[in-house]
Amino acid sequence: MTNSNASAGVLQGLAFCAMLVASMLLAASSVSAANLTVICPGGGPGAYPSITAALNAITNNAGPNSITVSGTCTENISIRNQNDLIIQAAPGSMPVITNAANPPQITVSLFGSRLVAFFGLNIQGGNPGLFVNQGSDLQMSNSVIEKNVGSGATVLIKSDLNLDSCIIRNNGSNGLGVGDSSLVVVMSPIQILNNNGDGALAFSNGYIKFQSTGGHLIEGNAGDGVEADSEGQLRDMGLLA
Repeated sequence: MTNSNASAGVLQGLAFCAMLVASMLLAASSVSAANLTVICPGGGPGAYPSITAALNAITNNAGPNSITVSGTCTENISIRNQNDLIIQAAPGSMPVITNAANPPQITVSLFGSRLVAFFGLNIQGGNPGLFVNQGSDLQMSNSVIEKNVGSGATVLIKSDLNLDSCIIRNNGSNGLGVGDSSLVVVMSPIQILNNNGDGALAFSNGYIKFQSTGGHLIEGNAGDGVEADSEGQLRDMGLLA
């Protein structure tokens, strides 16, 4: 009888431990995956009023996390030490992220952030519009970088930017600049238009690679369409035709 009671106690203990572990795993899963909604300006039921507010609500920077955005977000966004993050347009929309600072500052910046992806965004008004820095990597798809006071996008300090079906146009300086041992890969046809500088510039061991099979539209820029200084590198330039 004593042995039976002891066995029953052991089984109950094991069952309790199993339930405790399952609860802890479920809690960890819910903390690590944040799927947030932003409606600019002003928010709404269950939605944050800005992308910055949604980023501040993320409790686990390791991800995966996603932010779905609609409206015009007037703010300067800093993404620091975030991993596995998606910022994407709500279905049927292209949200605008525009500089709020006076004088203009960077509209969207990344520092030390990996596996970040933007889908369907429009970035405007900054100096520059997009800044990818300090070992960050970003994939940007079906997005527009335009009407920035400075350059459209700048990539520095061993960072990577992959561009897929994007437009860079009407910026106050170079459309795209890459340096400091960083890499830009143009994955599909791109439009780089009417920038008040070079369309795309590789400098200081920066590297631009055109990976797609042509169809790029690079014209109307005040400087060269695509240029590399003595320390920059370009590859597959034949695909520009």
